[in-house]
Order: sequence, then C-alpha cells, then structure tokens
Amino acid sequence: MITAMKAIYHSELFRKLEDAEIGLYTQSPKYVYCYLKKELLTGKYV
Repeated sequence: MITAMKAIYHSELFRKLEDAEIGLYTQSPKYVYCYLKKELLTGKYV
C-alpha cells in the first residue's frame, strides 16, 4: 500500500491534479486512472 501511495504522490499526474488551471481533478476517476496507468507503464506523463 505504501508503494502504491508513493507512486501516485510522486507522479507527474499528481502534480497535474493539483493544478487548478488544468482542471484534471474535475475528470472521472476512470479517466484519471488511464493517465496514471500510462505514466507508470512508460515512465512519463502522456
């Protein structure tokens, strides 16, 4: 569980979620998860 939380909190996606101008936090969890999954698989935010 700790490893999963670290992966999320240290991801580029998390920084995008915190940015109010981008508004990613308003998207559905499924949509956001797709971005996280891509970032974890490729090592970069797509």
